[in-house]
Amino acid sequence: MSTENKRLVIVRAVRDQHLTPTQAAARYRVSRQWVYELLKRYDAHGSAGLAHRSRAPRHRPSATDADIAARICQHIDATRDYQRPIKPTQQPPEPPENR
Repeated sequence: MSTENKRLVIVRAVRDQHLTPTQAAARYRVSRQWVYELLKRYDAHGSAGLAHRSRAPRHRPSATDADIAARICQHIDATRDYQRPIKPTQQPPEPPENR
């Protein structure tokens, strides 16, 4: 069963089978608060509201502006040394002489 289907089953259990959110939470092994959240989403947006939501931030106030980032990249490309010296491979040390 997909996550969205499980969420819809939980909502239907509360709405159609007249379970309390606490009973539905116990039956489907989720928290009571999550059941209330699902009911709130379902009431606001229907079954589409039960889809997965990204937890990534929607706004990053400390992000670098795109034009500044582009200038930084241009500077790095212009100053990068593409002819980096190749280090010679190291030879293993010689075994000690037996006396």
